[in-house]
Amino acid sequence: GEAVSEDAHHLTEAPAWFDADQFVEGAKGHFISLQKAWDSADLSEVESYCSPELFAEIKAEMQGMKAGDNETVVDTLNAELADMAIDGEYFIASIRFSGFIQEDSAEGAHAFNEVWHIRRLANDEGTWQVSGIQQGH
Repeated sequence: GEAVSEDAHHLTEAPAWFDADQFVEGAKGHFISLQKAWDSADLSEVESYCSPELFAEIKAEMQGMKAGDNETVVDTLNAELADMAIDGEYFIASIRFSGFIQEDSAEGAHAFNEVWHIRRLANDEGTWQVSGIQQGH
């Protein structure tokens, strides 16, 4: 998925309608829900969370995957607001997720670090969509 575009205007203050603490808590729930949807190969559930562009990428990755191929266990999940930006008509909140996750029952949990870019129309309308996922370094 794409990161925030080069034309984006990064914000130091959130719009008045944006509650960062509530958003971060909600994002943690969505992270777990999306892992479950991935594991059960539930394309319609994945699509309900994603921008059309990101969904097309994920759908291609899930090609040939069957429910039960993956079994993700989120052992530890931390989330923090990493960035905010206005990108075209969208307000984008970037959430850094980190912690420990187990994706294969034969292996133990491993550390992970990802940034999810979650967008919504900047006028506080519409639904939130995950528009990009970047693996941490």
